[in-house]
This record gives sequence, structure tokens and C-alpha cells, in this order.
Amino acid sequence: AGSSPRLVLPYIRSKSHYKSVITDVPFWKGHLRALCKAHSLPLTPNSVIRSPVPIGTHPVFIIDESYVIKLFCHARQGAATFVIELYLAQLLATTDLTVLPRKIAVGKLHDFEPYFNPEDDLHKEMMVASENCKHPADSYYLDPAWDWPFIVTNFMAGVPLQVLRKDLTVSELGAVMLQFGGILARLHNITAKDIDLDPPPRVLPDFFRDFISKRKEDLPATLQKWKSMPAAMWPAAIAYIPENMDDIVDLDAARFVFLHTDAHEDHILIDPSTHAVTGLIDFGDAMLGPPIYEFIAVHICALRCDKGLLVDLLLGYTMARPPPGVGNLSLEQARHIVCSTPLGMPMPVFVRHCMHLVLLNEFNRLNTAEEGYQIDFSRISSMDDLATRMWDLSRLDLVLPIILCDAAVTF
Repeated sequence: AGSSPRLVLPYIRSKSHYKSVITDVPFWKGHLRALCKAHSLPLTPNSVIRSPVPIGTHPVFIIDESYVIKLFCHARQGAATFVIELYLAQLLATTDLTVLPRKIAVGKLHDFEPYFNPEDDLHKEMMVASENCKHPADSYYLDPAWDWPFIVTNFMAGVPLQVLRKDLTVSELGAVMLQFGGILARLHNITAKDIDLDPPPRVLPDFFRDFISKRKEDLPATLQKWKSMPAAMWPAAIAYIPENMDDIVDLDAARFVFLHTDAHEDHILIDPSTHAVTGLIDFGDAMLGPPIYEFIAVHICALRCDKGLLVDLLLGYTMARPPPGVGNLSLEQARHIVCSTPLGMPMPVFVRHCMHLVLLNEFNRLNTAEEGYQIDFSRISSMDDLATRMWDLSRLDLVLPIILCDAAVTF
């Protein structure tokens, strides 16, 4: 059995097993060593290997604070995530944005069978650990045909905003968001270039319209499944979405941009000394779509629905990416735009479009327990009231009622 090439691949038996080994360096060390040898990446017996904090969806290992190896698990939508991350890695390599990760290597663990020696002590230990695994087998996770694709990128210094935010004042956090808004603007200015990869479905011009149409169709079932707002509000939430697709959001593909879509506080890296934004990571949910969609995750998941911080974010964005026909803006000129016509829309349109995209989002954005707070729906009178409190930047006095809680960790 030891010489069977398929058995050298990571042997994941179940969700509970995956959860127990996702950051277990000894479990993965043989695979990491084979990968590094194949790509001439430095890895010595004294190398420091660690996983980032917080833990993500896929196995990620930082080697000597120099480079990062991310493997993709099939049971965690690894096939689709790998394709989109690889495409974005190729695309981002054409830019000069140093806060975005740079691809160093790409491949599949299955390609490295020649680098494994069945008589190697480390390999023997890996096989024994797999064979003695006490977790019950689950065919959804136990897929011997999975090739375990990976991407290696440069290491980006800094700590996640989630870790640092407790040490930041509101003013300091506002300054961070002003920077980050400029970074998002530069990301949105990236245009498709000729790269040696077919674009995945999520970055095709027709994808977003079809995506929103399907989310609209599924909204009643989604509300029932997610249960992130009181059942009494579900009929109002369904009625809040217009019948006409073009009234939901601007669906003109000519104005679409490359979106990260999940820029929450785990994915924004900050220098703890200077508070400079040093990285935006994890592009596995990227897509082509209208710029407004980007701000849903940031506002809810990174800003905790603080509209003052959203103004700072949009100030940075607007100054770096002014509306068409507008030249360089001063801070006060940008503030006037943000508080009256954010992203070039009248405020009532901006508010409704944002609320539409909360309800039709790919992720359960109203379940905010993971971000350390919950919306107090008992103090919300209607969908319009919820939308105004979340998104109306001309009414900073109307705030969203929230209850702080310990951040929930889910897997």
C-alpha cells in the first residue's frame, strides 16, 4: 500500500477530520516539502511553518514569513475557488498594486509523486497517521481522485484588521478606511488583459445578471434557510426587491469592474505600527460586477455598519476614482459627493440598491455574529427603516441598533 501513488495525497476522511488537520503542520509537512522541492522554494529543517490567524476555509501555510502556500480542498468548493484565484493571480500580476498578492508557483500535489519516497520516515509517519485516523469516513470528503491544486504567493506582512481593530481608535480606523478606499478604487480600475487562461464564469460579463436573477428567485427559500432576520420581516424583505431586474442595481456590463466581494476584516492586512494597509488577500469569491456590490461586505463585516467609517471608505474611493467627467477632488469636494451622490447615484437610489444587494448577497450578510455584533431587529420598524439606518449617508444621526457580542467562530 505504501507504494501506491494515490495514497501520498492528503487523506481527509471527514469534515471533523479536516477541521482537526487544516492547520496541523506535521500532517502536511511531507506535501509541503515535495511542493517546495519541485519549485525550488527554500524549505529547511529549521524553517518556521505556520498557519495564519484567523483560520480560513482552505489549508494555508506561511513559510519563514517569505511565501505562502494555499491548497484547495474539493469539499470546500476548491475547484471553483482555485480557478478564480488562479485567474485573478495572473491578472493582478499585470498591476503595480503591491498590496495584492503575487503568484510565485502553481500546480497540483498529484504531480509530485516522484518526490515522495515510500521508505522515507516522514512519509511512513504520514501513512500511519492516515491509516489510524479515528474520524468516521465521509464520502463527500474522502475523494482519492482529488489532485489538491495549490497556489504559492509572496508573503504579505501585517495583521488582519480583525486582530488589530480593538487597538485602533475610531479616528485611526477612519484613516485606515480612507487608505483602503483608494486601494479598492485601484482594484476596480484594473481592466482585463490578455493572459494565458480562459476567464472563469464569475468574470464573464453575463454572470452577474444571471447571478442576481437566481438570488432573487431563491430569496424566499434563502430567508427561511438563513433565518438572519425575524420571520415577520420576510414578506417585507421579499416585497422590497423590485420585479424589474434593472431596478435592483445597475446591470450595465460596460460599467462592471473586478470585485473582491468578500473584503471583510480577516482579509484586510494592516501594519500594526504605522496602520498602513499592507494587503488584501483571498480572492476566491471574486467576480465581475457593479462597484456598489464591493461595499456590502466591507460595510457590514469590516465596519460593523458604522456609517461614519463608510463615509471615510467612500472618500478614499471617490478621490482615487472620481465620477466620469470629474477631475481631481479635494477632500471636501469628495465628501460632498459621498454624502449626496455616492458612487454617482442619488442617495435614495444608493440606499435601496445597497439594501437589495444585502438581501441578494451570495453570503448571509445579516448574520453578523462572526463580526462580534448582532442587529437588534426589535428596534427596526420596516425595510425602509433598516435600509436608511444601514446605508443613508445623509442621515448619519440615524444609526443601526446593534448588540455587541463575542465573535462566533464557524467552520
